Amino acid sequence: MSSLQALNLIVLNRLKRRQRVSNGKPASIRDLSMEKKYTATPQKTVDENVDASTMGVHLGDQALLDLTDRENDEVSVCAQVN
Repeated sequence: MSSLQALNLIVLNRLKRRQRVSNGKPASIRDLSMEKKYTATPQKTVDENVDASTMGVHLGDQALLDLTDRENDEVSVCAQVN
């Protein structure tokens, strides 16, 4: 049973990565709230090499919206341990 659940989490993580990429966000995100030490969020910078279609899309913009885990592409189903 536990191997079936592990497979389910792997599939869900892959689907979330695809959803983030389709929304113009990086495939992998790092949950800073799970760090042992405080880590500041990187500052948003303007890069001339960034595609115009992704302008205005930033991580954390949906933090206070009332979204389900399925709707919110920034939800990590199971954090990977480094």
